[in-house]
Amino acid sequence: MDRSDDLLLCDRRTVRRIEGPLVFAQDLGSVAIGETASLLLPDGARRRGQVIEIAGRVAVIQVLDETDGMGLDNVRIRLSGAVPTMDLSLDLLGRRFDGSGAPSDGLPPVVPERRESILGR
Repeated sequence: MDRSDDLLLCDRRTVRRIEGPLVFAQDLGSVAIGETASLLLPDGARRRGQVIEIAGRVAVIQVLDETDGMGLDNVRIRLSGAVPTMDLSLDLLGRRFDGSGAPSDGLPPVVPERRESILGR
């Protein structure tokens, strides 16, 4: 369910609480565990996040970047409709990656043989 070209894509201002790297948002509509999100700040900064829990009308988003400057009234949430993926090939062997799958060893990006969800099949 990729929403990248969805004409109905909308940003939501429904943040109810921020605790460390966790953002608690209400009434996000159709949302799924593992879905990626962008948290947009007024200065144009974009923080990456992922939905880690849904309880009733509340979704918990783990922010994968710094939360400095984020407040209840200034964060807009944009859901992607997609789960995180990673490029896979034998070139991964012996390499180091950060938490989002980007190389952290100073070597060039992996030339993928295929792309898979990091959540499994």
